[in-house]
Parts: sequence; C-alpha cells; structure tokens
Amino acid sequence: MVQFQDIDPENYFYYAKALSTNKKYDQAAEWFKRYAQLKGNDSKSKNNKSFSVEQINRLLQNNSHYTISPLSINSENDEFSPFVQDNKIYFVSNRPDENKSKSTYSWDEQSYLDLYEGTAYAGRVSDVTAIRSLNTPYHEGPITISKDGRRMYLTTNTMNEKNKLIKDSKNTTHLQISASNKLTIDGETTWSKPIPLSFNGTNYSCVHPTLSPDGKYMVFASDMPGGFGGMDLYICENLMISWSNPINLGPEINTSGDEVFPFYASNGSLYFSSDGHLGLGGLDILVAKARTEKNKFGRPENMGAPINDVTDDFAITLNEDGKTGYLSSNRPGGKGRDDIYYLETTTPEIEVLPVLPKQLEVRVFEEATNIGLPAAVVNVF
Repeated sequence: MVQFQDIDPENYFYYAKALSTNKKYDQAAEWFKRYAQLKGNDSKSKNNKSFSVEQINRLLQNNSHYTISPLSINSENDEFSPFVQDNKIYFVSNRPDENKSKSTYSWDEQSYLDLYEGTAYAGRVSDVTAIRSLNTPYHEGPITISKDGRRMYLTTNTMNEKNKLIKDSKNTTHLQISASNKLTIDGETTWSKPIPLSFNGTNYSCVHPTLSPDGKYMVFASDMPGGFGGMDLYICENLMISWSNPINLGPEINTSGDEVFPFYASNGSLYFSSDGHLGLGGLDILVAKARTEKNKFGRPENMGAPINDVTDDFAITLNEDGKTGYLSSNRPGGKGRDDIYYLETTTPEIEVLPVLPKQLEVRVFEEATNIGLPAAVVNVF
C-alpha cells in the first residue's frame, strides 16, 4: 500500500508501527520520518520524531531492577486488566465457563469478557471464581474499587433496563462505566446491579476507570467528541452525589492514537498504555509523574524493557508498596493471547527516576535571625 500514489499518510505511520513490532527499527525510523514530513503538526508525528535505533536500544536495555513472571491462572484464552486489593485479585477473561452464555462477540468470534476474582499473594493466585452477580451475557471489566472496598466502578456494555444492548445509528454498541455497591445478603458478599455514570453516552465509549489514592478523582479512557483522536484519557472529580463533567488530560498525555488502561498509583503518578507515544511497538506502558498543580501530570516516560515488549503491554497495576504489581501483555512465550504477569522490583518504587546532576545538602534558615528551620519542606523539581 505504501508504494501507491496519493494514499492517506496514516498508512505510513501504521506501516512504521508494523515494522517496529517486527523489530525492523531502521526501516521503521524511515517511515516515521516520511509520515512526519506530511503530518508535521500531528501528535503522533511529534511523539515519534525521535524514533531511532539508538532510542529503541535505550528502551530495550533490560532493567535488572524488574523481574516479570507469568501467572499460573493464565489460559489459552484472554486474561488481562488485574486489580488487586486486600490480597484479592480481580481480572477479566473470556475463558470457557459452564454458566456462561454460548454467544460470541462478533468482532473476534470469542466469548464475551467476564469478571473473575481470586486470592493473590506474592505472585501466586488461587481460588479463582467468576463474579456471578456482575457477569451478564455481554462484556464486563476492567474494574477499580474504592479504598474502603465498598464501591466498584466497572466497564460494561451499554444496555437498557431489560439488559438489551443499546445500539447507535451505525448499529454499534458502545461501552460505559457503571458503579456497583458491595452488599451482604444472608452472610454472603455480593455486588449490586451496576448503575451507569452520568457522563456516559450512547454514541461513544467510556472505559477503564481508575481512582486516585484519596478517591477524589477518576481517570478513564474515552473516544467522546472533542478529543485528540482515538481514545483519550479524561479526569473527573467526585462530587459525592455524582461525578463532575470529564476534562481531557491534554496534548502532553493524549495523542491522535489511543491512550488507554490508566492506573493511579499510590504516589499519585499516572500509568497508562499508548500506541501514539514513542514505543517499542503495539501498546506500551508509560508513567506520568504527579505535579503539584491539581490534576496535572508531567511528561510521560516510556518504561522500557522488560515492562514493555514489541507487542501489546497494558493494564499495569501496582500494590501499595510500589515494589510489586501486575501487568497484561500478549508478548511471545505466553500461555494464551493476553496474559497477566507478576512484576517486582528492588527499587523503592516502579517509576522512571530523574537523573540529578549532583547530590545536594540543603539547609534552610530564617533570613532575619539566621536560625535554622528543622521542619522546613523542600520541593525539588
């Protein structure tokens, strides 16, 4: 196709992505360059203009701080988007289930996605069961749960009160974010019927919710009108009785590609996956540090290998300690299509650390008296 005359330059970009996924980085760099010549102001062009063999080799340098290992619960089907809380792991899968509808999703002829939970400890998962109270004949997941464990936010198909799919003018059913409360009935824990949030729509999708550590904010992905293209990341505020109107996280985070599967870490950093930023191929996991300004994040940094591979790497989640967590990937050597991997590090946090020019000892004094202030707080930017 790229040899034809007068074709859409987007084909150059996706050909470059395909070459990158096949580790033909020198050729990929040439086609990214051609794309940039025609789409100089496009965000995908700006984010990939530095694509080079040298840059890719930098990302591919194996970081010995990380170890990644597949979970035993992976199957020949899809398992992805883990969420962990209080030694419980929740994830999404289209694995066979005797209680599951036999209908298949027309897009890939696979079973619809359902939610599962299990017990997780140090990368070992056991006692996996389907969450019957939430699973329907259609898609459920991914999820996030409030810190007190009482409210779940999950991605579902857009359905009416009778659980019938709602379709738009193009006969497409979109996805939405719904809320469910934890209930105890006759001593058994269950979840209430999910209720859609107010910012959903029938002509676009809202997916992949994640909550800030204090529960005040939610970040999610959406292709609602007014974005930068593809799926963008949005943020909204918890107003107690509802959620505020979503605000796009802007061009530093979002591109004309897809930004999806966000995760709010306990230190306030935002992790997400993108195919529009500089990466190794497919979806790559990036991290954007929290800024002091409200709802602002720093420039995203690619986490490199082994967190990322040339295929799709997405849906990272970290435990409170910042040293362990899980991610999803369809990298070679897995058991199925999308698999879940356990990751751990010897560094205090899984994050891209800045390179400081020198070590500094900072002492703070009151100017008038020259008396030292032992409780002073120094912010380094």
